[in-house]
Amino acid sequence: MNPGTRIYEPLSGLSGVASAGTPAISIPTNRRHMMNKVFCSAMLGAVATKNPVDIIEKVIHQIGTKTIREEYVEDIVAWAKHNKLPSGVADALALYYAEPPRASVNDEVISAWDTFGLNKDFQLKFKLKAGLTTPALEIVNVYDSNQMIDPVSKSRVLQIVKRNRSSYNLGTVGDIVVREVGLPITAIYLKAAAGNTIDHVKVTVDDTQVVHDLSLDQNNSFLADYGYDPTAFSYVVRFDTERQIMRRMENIRSMVLKVTSSAAQSVDMILEQVAPDYI
Repeated sequence: MNPGTRIYEPLSGLSGVASAGTPAISIPTNRRHMMNKVFCSAMLGAVATKNPVDIIEKVIHQIGTKTIREEYVEDIVAWAKHNKLPSGVADALALYYAEPPRASVNDEVISAWDTFGLNKDFQLKFKLKAGLTTPALEIVNVYDSNQMIDPVSKSRVLQIVKRNRSSYNLGTVGDIVVREVGLPITAIYLKAAAGNTIDHVKVTVDDTQVVHDLSLDQNNSFLADYGYDPTAFSYVVRFDTERQIMRRMENIRSMVLKVTSSAAQSVDMILEQVAPDYI
């Protein structure tokens, strides 16, 4: 069989499925993961729902003891909307590793999670919402048996996309110091508090180099030019606008975002980075 053929396998072994529970499952290794899709259902009072936003609060990807991604479902759905993907539909939750929005097939599969020879457990964990009756989750794993090999070094290539969220209390004008600059940054997603807006963002790297200085309307115009939905988040700073994973912000010492808002507020930042391993 062609090693690039994608295989769709329902997984068993998910344990701990209960209202407000934290179910977890070990994902098979020695394969290259393209995505996991989560199908879920529950009763909310007398109402049946299959919408992941109603059922799941958070999804955690863990390799060994290292958390690679920790994402709220609302952010995963917003990411899909931003990229104009159908994975935000109300009956399933797509967890992409190989990312369909990328500019080419190579750009897509280079970020697949190659777990050949991985000697650590790959755990997929969920935090379920409270107030559920008879919740159920089914996970379908999509994978192939291929690898991406560097033609010069003959070693495998890993470009693992990480996304993690943090919060900042800012005034009408406030600074976010991005401390995790050791890995390449592809995008920064900002979420304003309910009823507020983020009106302008200025990004400075290495103390003096301004790399982004746009109002919300200006930034949204550029995002729309490249086919993104700019309304999925309050403000998105993209360094890979052309959807090429190697076009990113890297080799910097520091980064500061000066955020201008409609009012003092708590701002959530989702930092998207690319790592050469599960780190």
